[in-house]
Amino acid sequence: MALPAKIDPVKLRRYVREGKSQRQIANIFGVSDSAVSQRIKDLNLTVAKATQMEHAHAVVLDSLDCVGQLHKLNMDSNYLLNLLMAWIRGEEWAVSLLKKHRELGEKMKFEDPKALALKVMQQIQNQLKLQIDILNSVANFEAVADFQREIIEILAEMDLDLKKKFIARLREKKSIRAAVKY
Repeated sequence: MALPAKIDPVKLRRYVREGKSQRQIANIFGVSDSAVSQRIKDLNLTVAKATQMEHAHAVVLDSLDCVGQLHKLNMDSNYLLNLLMAWIRGEEWAVSLLKKHRELGEKMKFEDPKALALKVMQQIQNQLKLQIDILNSVANFEAVADFQREIIEILAEMDLDLKKKFIARLREKKSIRAAVKY
């Protein structure tokens, strides 16, 4: 079956990657929805969905909630740091709060407030380093997925059989990201 000549495969791949619907693509090329659907099928493309790689990092971060936990730790650490710094400056509200806790019978070991403040600052610094590491990992994950997608698209433009062999080899070696659409 002959493919519609009006549908440019390079542009079609770009529109699919951008997440345009088949109807939107059909309007752009001036063809029917079914012509676009057939061309996508013939080119072995997958219509972009909300779970494609551009959104994978959000899904991962939401699932693990590491950013939320880091935020909570950071808020608590900053509260402690503010309390300690107020105590060091001799601010009455901080001194009275700490005295109140001691009077309630809580077993608190009071160290040098400056040493405690430094420990809290180190904790905040470690949290920031971890956040940077997480963001770098997500960026690297996205870069690898983008690279894989581009290679697969180039191979598809050159030779569809070559593309299929390449994908099979990546699957064999478990090197392809599951969320990469090809």
